[in-house]
Amino acid sequence: MRILLLNPPFVVGKRQKFTLPPLGILYIAAVLKKNSYHSEVVDCNTKDWSLEKVADYIVDKNPDVVGMGIMTPQIVNTLKICKMVKEKNKDIKICLGGSHINSVGSEVFKFSDDVDFLLVGEGEYAFLDLVKNLKKDYSKVKNLIYREKGKVKINDRREPIKDLDELPFPDFSLVDIYAYKSPYVENYPMMPIIASRGCPFNCSFCDAHRTHGRLLRKRSPKNIVDEIEYNIKKLNVKHVAIKDSSFILDKEWTHAVCDELMKRKLKIKWNCSSRVDNIDIDVLKKIKKAGCMMISFGVESGSQTVLNNINKQITLDQVAKAFKMAKKVNLKTYGFFMIGNPGDNLERVKKTINFSKKLDPDLVAFQITEAYPGTELYDLGLKNKTLADPQWYMQGMDNYVGIVALSACLEYPDLTKKQQQILLKRAYREFYLRPEYVIKKLASIKNFKQLKDLVNAGLEVIQNV
Repeated sequence: MRILLLNPPFVVGKRQKFTLPPLGILYIAAVLKKNSYHSEVVDCNTKDWSLEKVADYIVDKNPDVVGMGIMTPQIVNTLKICKMVKEKNKDIKICLGGSHINSVGSEVFKFSDDVDFLLVGEGEYAFLDLVKNLKKDYSKVKNLIYREKGKVKINDRREPIKDLDELPFPDFSLVDIYAYKSPYVENYPMMPIIASRGCPFNCSFCDAHRTHGRLLRKRSPKNIVDEIEYNIKKLNVKHVAIKDSSFILDKEWTHAVCDELMKRKLKIKWNCSSRVDNIDIDVLKKIKKAGCMMISFGVESGSQTVLNNINKQITLDQVAKAFKMAKKVNLKTYGFFMIGNPGDNLERVKKTINFSKKLDPDLVAFQITEAYPGTELYDLGLKNKTLADPQWYMQGMDNYVGIVALSACLEYPDLTKKQQQILLKRAYREFYLRPEYVIKKLASIKNFKQLKDLVNAGLEVIQNV
């Protein structure tokens, strides 16, 4: 059987300067391989292909089935590709999964007659079952949404994978591992890893629970480090990006992962994310000792009112203490901030900008809030009419300014979309163009690769704001 797994482009005709391998379809490829099915993986975000070229590539390969994992900003490009493929070969079966499908489900069928299947939930075993039952009895495939004689069929859901250790490791040899870069990585190649799935928190802007649920499921420390060691030996990996929403929730488990890394004396640098309210000095010292070079925190706002409104369940004091502790153990810090959440106004956004400078992370990312389907924020935006179009994501890239979909932004009487765009530019300028920051950053450069990535990161920021 011919199987093609594809990550559609976010931006057409442009290689992404900073991106990571598509773990979702790489996990699916690994499960297929374990069950004696061969698949090809194509990541369009490392290529400069037009949509026509993507479609022609699929048609030329003539797979029995093509699976695409998509996020919301990819949906319009994806449906255009599907249409082009079906115009040339109606026999190629097309299956869509990923976070967008988990949020909107069968709604996709309202916008396209060219998609055959939708997969919700975790996709590894669901896609395997689809492959096994291709052109047979689709009613047996859990997590599947499909059409039969003009009617939409929604099958039963599969239980989340209980033992994550049973999953084979993603095979990074299926992609060009050197095509992936990050503004904070010192040495390449790099690899992402998911050490746990599920998040028990309820931040109103997040849709991660739609795919992996609220229950935290953890891989064993041995299994995690086995994967890292395997890729160090096979691909000479130099850096690991832990992509868990929060790597430090179960601190005993985090300590155990670090102990396993140190026991094997692996020369590897890595980074992770954490909530600010779940760390202490001991766990920060441990991750630093085990090779962690940077920790990311979702701060979101410098206003306690706004933090309360988005159900972040943290305080500004906890934020300040977290950054202080991380710096005390010589961890680099990365802060994430949002502009335009419920309760935001001009003064509160200014507080956020000033708070970011006070915290003084090594890196920051500011983002205008976008109300994605599947989030509490999306439902609230429709209810209080701060979000005008429930299907804003179907407007395509014409709807975007930089990386922000304007129709996804929430509009307030005292904070318009235009003001949010102006404040976003101001936030980046005020943080990154401080003389003391520029001097500190230039002094930290160790090699030409770092200088090149720093320049590319700067250009990316300028283009997006």
